[in-house]
Amino acid sequence: MFLSCRNKLSCLWSGQPNVSMSGDHIKATCPKCGKYIKFVSYRELGEADLKKLLEWQEKEVLSEYKRGFIDGLETFAYSKDGVQYVGTCGITLEKAKKDVKNHWNYMED
Repeated sequence: MFLSCRNKLSCLWSGQPNVSMSGDHIKATCPKCGKYIKFVSYRELGEADLKKLLEWQEKEVLSEYKRGFIDGLETFAYSKDGVQYVGTCGITLEKAKKDVKNHWNYMED
């Protein structure tokens, strides 16, 4: 996919744009000035751009899910003797957070 930046006054860039998801749409932006170029369809994307976009989208979903999981740990933690714990086995909140960050596995088959 080859596009040109519409910001003709200060940016004369043309080439492969940055692509990202914006809701249900794919948004193309100028890598030089960061301005919006246009929304593109899946058909307009090349196979490499689509693969890169899907990898980025999966990474974002996983990181958001992980953040929500940690928020849930913090919400349901309880305090005992000035230390926060999660669950019934005496695991501290800090240890549980480290375990999530070090051993995160979103989907197990």
